[in-house]
Amino acid sequence: MRTLIVLACLLALAGCSKLTEANYAKLKSGMTIEEVEAVLGSADQCDETFSFRQCQWGDANSNIRIKYLGNKVIGLSKKNLR
Repeated sequence: MRTLIVLACLLALAGCSKLTEANYAKLKSGMTIEEVEAVLGSADQCDETFSFRQCQWGDANSNIRIKYLGNKVIGLSKKNLR
């Protein structure tokens, strides 16, 4: 019984993705990295070149990508969100 409860909890947590249209709508140009992470959590991948930083949440099939200049959002894109 205990194993069944643990499995049910793990399945519930797996379904709680932050990659949703509702969370994407909360993101705005000018937000700081900290403000974005408060909505989406830590990025799965980030690349940095000079003063530019691009971060991605999710994978190649479903993601949110954000470009930063310094510490501020300058661009947003999304792909196949729920």
